[in-house]
Amino acid sequence: MIKRKKRNFVTNKLKENISKPKELWKTLKSLGLPSKKANNSKICLKNNGNISFDPVENANIFKNFYENLASELVEKLPEPTDKFGKNKVKEYYKDLNLDIQNFEFRQTTTENITKLLEEINPNKAVGIDNLSGRFLKDGGSILASPMTALCNLSINLSKFPDKCKIAKLKALHKKGSSLDTKNYRPISLLPLISKIFEKIIHDQTQEYLDENNVLYKYQSGFRTKHSTDTCLSLLNDKILTGFDKGMLTGMILIDLQKAFDTIDHDIFLEKLECLGFSKNCIRWYQSYLENRIFLVNIENQFSEPGNLTCGVPQGSILGPLIFLMYVNDMAQSVDCDLLLYADDSCLIFTGKDLKEIEEKLNRNFNSLCDWFVENKLSIHFGEEKTKSIVFGTKKRLKNLEALDIRRGDIRIKQYNVVEYLGCILDNSLSGLSMCNKVISKISGRLKFLYRKQSFLSSALRRLLCNALIQPHFDYASSAWYPNLIKKQKKRVQIMQNKCIRFCLNLGNRHHISTNDFKEINWLPTQERFEQCVCASTFKFWKGQSPAYMSDIYNPMNYAHGTRRCYLRLELPFKNTFLGQKGLSFIGPRLWNDLPFDLKVCTGVNTFKHKAKEDFFRKLKKREDDIYIYY
Repeated sequence: MIKRKKRNFVTNKLKENISKPKELWKTLKSLGLPSKKANNSKICLKNNGNISFDPVENANIFKNFYENLASELVEKLPEPTDKFGKNKVKEYYKDLNLDIQNFEFRQTTTENITKLLEEINPNKAVGIDNLSGRFLKDGGSILASPMTALCNLSINLSKFPDKCKIAKLKALHKKGSSLDTKNYRPISLLPLISKIFEKIIHDQTQEYLDENNVLYKYQSGFRTKHSTDTCLSLLNDKILTGFDKGMLTGMILIDLQKAFDTIDHDIFLEKLECLGFSKNCIRWYQSYLENRIFLVNIENQFSEPGNLTCGVPQGSILGPLIFLMYVNDMAQSVDCDLLLYADDSCLIFTGKDLKEIEEKLNRNFNSLCDWFVENKLSIHFGEEKTKSIVFGTKKRLKNLEALDIRRGDIRIKQYNVVEYLGCILDNSLSGLSMCNKVISKISGRLKFLYRKQSFLSSALRRLLCNALIQPHFDYASSAWYPNLIKKQKKRVQIMQNKCIRFCLNLGNRHHISTNDFKEINWLPTQERFEQCVCASTFKFWKGQSPAYMSDIYNPMNYAHGTRRCYLRLELPFKNTFLGQKGLSFIGPRLWNDLPFDLKVCTGVNTFKHKAKEDFFRKLKKREDDIYIYY
């Protein structure tokens, strides 16, 4: 009876929250879904050889640690070479003519503020002022007018309110000993009202940067139209293009220590001047960054106020954009490919000779290190942090010597397998390591769902498979799926078939047909991958993809264009089968074969829906064709 009651209770809870993701996840975690749940036990820390249990004392221990963390890293840096000073930054931007812009912030309107207040998440954690999102959202119509006056006053005076600079900081345990402050992640909670001020400035700054094409082309972090998927697709295509030409590709993955926390305010303000910001704008940003304080909160007890003398405010809206502007001129220090995703950076060079690759990467890496020192950013040289890898065909990699990349006396270790932006890359780009990771993740999630199947209705099974499993099939698929051999692709398809049997409550030996795929509204893994590639090319045509996707796709250009050549991509010649696995070949091949009415869809979602219908039609035709044998 107890089991029946529990089953009914959980089933009802899941049904109630089917459209409330937050509550749904809470219920699933209570059932045992693996998660990185925070440890709610009381914090105790080691201090001067003694273990402290007092929340106030522990709050102050954290305060001292976080207050000095960034400055201690900066103090360890060597003397700067002065190769990339203010004049070099100005020279880097000279072609954009930013020195004549004199960008000024505009006054905002009540309508704009009302919209921002309505968009506030009422469930957001409150800051030190205890002013909730629900209060700001519900009172938006009343608060809009005074908030507009305050925002415009802030712009006129070039001053950010001091009350909005106080952060409430909570420490969450990551891993390792819970007695060590290094093993805790600081979570900063700013007053929600400060986000309104920030959003106004953020939108105007972003608009200015976009209009003048300021941001580095290959920076994919914190930017619309950009993602880890697009960054990994570009990287994979570059490497496979090298394979096709019989070349090797060397890559250095660089890990920065506390990059967001060590930004130097004076250097940033100088860069704003080089970017064409007016003196009033620079003064506003100076006011925004200076005199910031934080209080560590443990068990509702607060530490003494701590001062933040460098870095950007964690949890802020402007913080990521400030970081992008700060590192934007990093590319001036190198003459090889530099891919960035926020603070994740990698150097890439493709060549026929390993010694040439080694020399090029060594020179560029050391130049980049000099840039980091001048900008007071620290590289993490520890094990498994900054590392190198050489990509090539198995034939080229055979008996190949290791790269000798050095910074002074420190040698960068070379690996055969690395992880970049959550995607595992092996040195032959076989995709096997990522395939194993995906199958392992899906298998674990599916086993959990099978254990809890008595709580789940048919609709819930589909919802949870879409939320917990489908994203693992899709993530960065263009960077690993096409590289798999037939045997490994079959493993991925078998795993998807198991998920479908679970969702539709089918027997273990039930053959999955096109009708089953249509019932669950999933495409087989190969067709799903092709749909994702077609969506990528559609976004390219609609101008909804990063500028660097033009390195992959080239539209056909005919003087006397016909309907046939309209909305078509050039299919590049590839010498090898490996070269044909890159997005620059697969994308045009799939796109050019699509019906014309699909290519002229108005939106991405409409395109995906119609493309799925087209794939299902082809699948059904293939299944019904008695002359096709498998």
